[in-house]
Amino acid sequence: MGGLLAMLEKQPEKETDRGHGVIRAYGGGRWSELVKVRVIAALPAGRCGLAETARVVRYLALESAGQCGPCLNGLPRIAAALAEIAGGRARPQAIADVERWSGLVTGRGACHHPDGTTRFVRSALRTFAAEVDRHQRGRCSAGVTRPFLPVPKDAARTEHDWI
Repeated sequence: MGGLLAMLEKQPEKETDRGHGVIRAYGGGRWSELVKVRVIAALPAGRCGLAETARVVRYLALESAGQCGPCLNGLPRIAAALAEIAGGRARPQAIADVERWSGLVTGRGACHHPDGTTRFVRSALRTFAAEVDRHQRGRCSAGVTRPFLPVPKDAARTEHDWI
C-alpha cells in the first residue's frame, strides 16, 4: 500500500490479510486516519514498481514550485537517477546518490514537498529492492512495459492543464 507522499507496502501474503486487518496491522485505527490521500492504486502483477516509481518521482519533481534548492536541484537529480536505475543503465553510485540526495533535501523545503517525495522514494527502494538489484544487472521482471499509473508526461504549462 502506498501513496505519492506516503509509504509503499508490499501486498499481503495471504488473502485473509487484506482489508481492515491489514490497516490495523500497519498501526492504523480508522481507514480514513491512515489513508490521508484516500487514493489507492494496486500495481498489477507483471508491472515494474521501480519504473512506475521513477515516473511518479519525475512528475513530482516537475510539479514543484522550484523556489528553493531542494525542489530546484534535489528532486530533479533524484528523479534522473531513479530513471537511470529503472532504465537499466545506472552509474554504479546511482543508488548511493539517491540516498544521499534524499537525506540532503529532507527537512529543507518550506512546503515539505521534498519530504513527502523522499519518503516515497526511500520506501520504494526498500519495497522494490529485489527489482532494483535486477535493474542494476540489466534485467527487469516486468512482463508489461507500458506505463500503468496515470501520471502526466509533462509539467503543467497553462491553467487549462490543471482542469
